[in-house]
Amino acid sequence: MRDSKRTRRWSPRTPRAESYNAVKARLQNDVAIHALKAGLPRPVPGPAWLSFLWCEAERRRDPDNVRAGGTKIILDGLVQAKVLPKDGVRDVVRFAGDDYEYGARVGVVVTVGVQALVWRFFFPHRLPELGELLRAEARGARRGG
Repeated sequence: MRDSKRTRRWSPRTPRAESYNAVKARLQNDVAIHALKAGLPRPVPGPAWLSFLWCEAERRRDPDNVRAGGTKIILDGLVQAKVLPKDGVRDVVRFAGDDYEYGARVGVVVTVGVQALVWRFFFPHRLPELGELLRAEARGARRGG
């Protein structure tokens, strides 16, 4: 007996299917724009620490997967905006912690600090989980892209 609600399989013609690089580039640009609109200095004056408040609508996604995929995109977006010179150990000295909030707001609040100076901005997008990014990367590899 077959289930009448079959899930749709991925195909190269599925409009929602984006490659890993396309998803990452689009979200990275959005992070850079939000950081610049929030008035973060370019570059921050010294090695920075970062803190994240991950905002999810519901508790369906694993917090560790949300953090893994989102942190990479946010750091690369901050480098693209020239808020951070690079995202290596000399420029990002620590991650101060992750908090999770569930409710109507979806996105991530990013806090960037240098010693006693602190800047904060809200990135109002649902960031993909690590698994979603890896599946997109595998699709791109299968297609030769």
